[in-house]
Amino acid sequence: MALISLTGRTPPNSPSPHSAFPLEWRRELKLNKASIYVNTHHQIPSDFFLRVDGNKTSLEKLNSKFLYQSFVSKISCKPTAMKKYDKAFNTDTFHLDWEKIYLLPSKVTLHTRLREFQYKTLNRILYTNEMFFKIKKVDSLLCYFCGTESETLEHFFFYCSKVCAFWDEVTVMLNSQGITFRPFDIKDIVFGFVDTLTCDSDCMLLNYIILESKHFIYHTKLNKSSVSLKLFFEKIKNTFQIERFLARKNNKLLIHENKWKPLLQLI
Repeated sequence: MALISLTGRTPPNSPSPHSAFPLEWRRELKLNKASIYVNTHHQIPSDFFLRVDGNKTSLEKLNSKFLYQSFVSKISCKPTAMKKYDKAFNTDTFHLDWEKIYLLPSKVTLHTRLREFQYKTLNRILYTNEMFFKIKKVDSLLCYFCGTESETLEHFFFYCSKVCAFWDEVTVMLNSQGITFRPFDIKDIVFGFVDTLTCDSDCMLLNYIILESKHFIYHTKLNKSSVSLKLFFEKIKNTFQIERFLARKNNKLLIHENKWKPLLQLI
């Protein structure tokens, strides 16, 4: 693409759009310049069409984003992690809504650390003992917390007995602040309550708590410690301060206050 200066001209030594054409095209344009002008100077972009994916599309409606998506769709494929989750959770009556799932972290927290963590969870690049054992980085594939089952991602965040006890404590804490919800299932823990995109601030806070809890559980293992509601609250307070700073900076304090209101007495 040519660089256009403030004067509307192409700066010296910058390639022109014409130079991007194939050599044969440039030759034809040079040889037939007069006839091309006579036949096209009165025409407008809507008179021209380009066939994209078998469909005739007006040049007037074409843009770089449309063409990019069209070309990328021919070579893109569903990520392996997404296929694995679909196989585990999709049924005849239920399908994971991946657009909402990927949007959720940015809706429920301003903290980029948590957003990054959820991205790693969705792409199954959070290493567990099962994965480390396969590449000979640990001596056992058993769960760090319970030591009785293979440490898969699903076991580590939901099925482990000690982690289940932690989720029970979190549930009691939230209920004591008037935040009620149906019992967690594995989909809620891995993906969150995806209907949060259209629900109230309590749902936003609930999804944040789930995300923060997973981050806390994972880093508890990395620190070779044990899950504790007291230590978890310290993390919540830290995130609250970070989000308040970001909200003030981005003029979103009202949204921040509405989200955190149920927990303000505890924080």
